[in-house]
Amino acid sequence: MNPSRRRHAQVDENTLSFRVAEALPKDVGRGLVRLDPQDLERLGVSIGDVVEITGKRPTVARAMPAYAEQRGQGLIQMDGILRANASASLDERVTARGMAVQPARSLVLAPVEGMRGAPG
Repeated sequence: MNPSRRRHAQVDENTLSFRVAEALPKDVGRGLVRLDPQDLERLGVSIGDVVEITGKRPTVARAMPAYAEQRGQGLIQMDGILRANASASLDERVTARGMAVQPARSLVLAPVEGMRGAPG
């Protein structure tokens, strides 16, 4: 598709606006979004990099390339979990941008409620 006919807008040099589309069944629950490879390049991200998606709220996901039939339409394919996290619905607009992430140095787990049978 001709770049002038793409259906998303450049918000700033690192952020693009997309229309939300349904994720592929095999992507559901995996924390992935699919974008046109040209859009990945425009965002400065590679396959598997973390992107921040913002609807009414921000969330993050790993970026993967869209399949050929979904390219050139200004879409971001997201599952229901990511849409809920971003507070976005199908056909709504969200923004996406690449982001730098660092591995966690530690992880602390705590019970949500008191544990039954725990000493004390």
